[in-house]
Amino acid sequence: MTQNHDDMVQSLEQVYARALLEAAQEAGTIDEVADEMQQLAHLLTQQPRLVRLLSTRMLSVEQRARSIENLFKGRVGDLVYRFLQVANAKHRLDRIQGIVRAVAQLVDERRGIVRVDAYVADRMDAAAAERVAQRLGEVIGGRVVLRQHEDPQ
Repeated sequence: MTQNHDDMVQSLEQVYARALLEAAQEAGTIDEVADEMQQLAHLLTQQPRLVRLLSTRMLSVEQRARSIENLFKGRVGDLVYRFLQVANAKHRLDRIQGIVRAVAQLVDERRGIVRVDAYVADRMDAAAAERVAQRLGEVIGGRVVLRQHEDPQ
């Protein structure tokens, strides 16, 4: 049952992410929306109290809507602002971090970007990492963003 629940949650996050990106594509603002969602992801990572505020059921939808307005109106584009308000009205702000990750993943897919984790004994210098990323990109037919993780074992 846990796997089905996890799949359902992930699917829900994908649905919201796709809806936002489709609206952004129609408006011709995909790059702006992708950038704003990336900034939102960073903000949510840096401010866990904000995540709790946005997702708490202790506040009414109206109270959260006012918080969203105070925090984001005029600081993000209209599309992202309205998206946050819709997610709030549908009681989905508790999934905002997953939605933000899903948006990033879908944007990467649209741009042909594949993120690859490389576990290395010693960190590669920038030139070597770029060569590896380019070669991997040639093999898989996409642009590779290589993330190195040192694992000396």
